Amino acid sequence: MAKLGLAADIGTSNIAAYLVDLDKQKDHRAISIKNSQAKHGADVITRLTFASGEKNRKTLQQLIVNDLNNIIHALCKRIKINRKRLDRIIVSGNPIMLHFLLGINTDGFKTYPYRSEIEGVIEIKAEDVGITSSKVTRLIILPSISPYIGSDITAGILYSGMDKNSSKKILIDLGTNAEMVIGNKDSLIATSAAAGPAFKGKDIVLGSHMISAVAKMLRSGKMDKNGKLSTDESPDQVSQQDIRNFQLAKGAINAAIEILLQRSGCSISDISKILLAGLFGEKIEIRDAIDTGLIPKVPRTKVHSIGNSSLDGAKMILLNPKLITETENIARRVKTVELSLEKDYQEKFIANMNFLSVL
Repeated sequence: MAKLGLAADIGTSNIAAYLVDLDKQKDHRAISIKNSQAKHGADVITRLTFASGEKNRKTLQQLIVNDLNNIIHALCKRIKINRKRLDRIIVSGNPIMLHFLLGINTDGFKTYPYRSEIEGVIEIKAEDVGITSSKVTRLIILPSISPYIGSDITAGILYSGMDKNSSKKILIDLGTNAEMVIGNKDSLIATSAAAGPAFKGKDIVLGSHMISAVAKMLRSGKMDKNGKLSTDESPDQVSQQDIRNFQLAKGAINAAIEILLQRSGCSISDISKILLAGLFGEKIEIRDAIDTGLIPKVPRTKVHSIGNSSLDGAKMILLNPKLITETENIARRVKTVELSLEKDYQEKFIANMNFLSVL
């Protein structure tokens, strides 16, 4: 009798999952679908506003649960194994999505200082939130680092192994927000910067297309160092507003990295690798990301795309439950920086918005 496990990454835009044969230690199938909550807001702020009342909060919970049930049904159907064989579900995600999954009040995320209602590893029966499997299926939610840095980053650190050796690395999870971690076995420092508007141009399907389009315009001279288009046209399906949004994201990401470098007492030359994770990190052209200044100017060989490290970290734990304790240790170890409280953040943000340093 095959015993199955599911690893799932719940993101603001997408939900991705692996179905794993726990007896044979291999994954059967993977799937990614759009997060159905998007009908109540493409971003978390809109969804937080919608979730003010208990009724709406339950609506958002049901949407995520339905998505997970649809994923489980589809994957089990493909391999022709009953979903009642599902032993455990390991979930990683950003803190707000995890609250929505559990149906927990999210008012603590609306104003600073942000407050999470969950702490550490959460383990409950999957049926308690409405997941259709068996009565013994366990739902295990990995620990978040802070109210604004979730278990997707905890899982990403585990997967990357950056906490295991002496060389310093930067992990950047590019999505609606950009979460960043700098460190090694001695210390880990993390923060979160708003990046979403850069990847939401009305004609842009994926953020990676946006990055490549900006890089192309920089190289061809269709755009100057301040981000101004040389014509009134919108080449490559990118508008002037899209470029301004890109500059905002570029400024936020680089300012955040500079502050983390300062806090860790090192410079960008001390970094052995920059690891790009998340949806955009998986599809991004690394040379374009460097040339546009979206990430620091380093040798191309130092930058590596590692795909969905949140999901792959959850899969590692699914296959080796003892790693749950390791995620708790990681979450406790990581120090966090709140950018809004950094006195020189705004100055660094503005300084990193133009393309002067990358032309």
